Amino acid sequence: MIAQTGATSTAEAIRLSRHAQSAGVDVVMPVAPYYEALSVEETLTYLRAVAGSVDIPVMLYNLPMATGVDLHPDTVGALAREVENIRYIKSTTIDMAQSAQLIHNHGDVISTFVGWDSLLLSALAEGATGVMGGTANVVPAELVAVYDAVSAGDLEKARRAWAQIYPLIDAMISQPFIAAVKAGLAAVSFPIGVPAHRSPSSTPTRPPASRSSRPQWATRSSHPEFSWTNANEVNGGTSRLTRFNSRYRHLRRQPLRSVGALSA
Repeated sequence: MIAQTGATSTAEAIRLSRHAQSAGVDVVMPVAPYYEALSVEETLTYLRAVAGSVDIPVMLYNLPMATGVDLHPDTVGALAREVENIRYIKSTTIDMAQSAQLIHNHGDVISTFVGWDSLLLSALAEGATGVMGGTANVVPAELVAVYDAVSAGDLEKARRAWAQIYPLIDAMISQPFIAAVKAGLAAVSFPIGVPAHRSPSSTPTRPPASRSSRPQWATRSSHPEFSWTNANEVNGGTSRLTRFNSRYRHLRRQPLRSVGALSA
């Protein structure tokens, strides 16, 4: 079990990390403070303090689009060599080259989990230890099938499995992500609430789609795994996937887990 224990202050992150350790988690994952962006050096000071407060392994969480600070692979490698219990990193960046540098240049001291959903197959093929994505809440078994195929050395099988779910993943990450994940979970009978309403001035990441201009992935004929309706909308204009056919009904109430392996 991995507990996200990051906070906007070092003291709170330490308190949360120690509590997580006492509760029996396997790994703590302190995201960098995320309200007022720190410098890289300030972030490293924070991470050293949090890691030093616990005895269990630590997973760094590089999430520059939310924290305002991007940890370069060489910086991560140096920190992992300095602090013994920093053993993993979740690399949530669209820059696959950055994740590849972590995998190839620093894999001897830190194991990389890639967190950008549309790069999951690429990451596994590149040699990432595992992947962690929000869309795994919707298609966990399918993502595990991709991981298992890559682990078995069957890249063609992995590509076929990935091709079945990539259109859904692309659709979800092309929308405001929280709303898209909530819509996906509702579609597999795991509702977690209605996304907060955004103002009409919010700009959708895809233009509004009419019935005559639906993207190819949204049609039953092109992708029988899921179907389309415009009865619900995200951000006042961009249609979304709202239900799946019987192919995905077996996902209901499945346990959610990261794809990959953590070593002690």
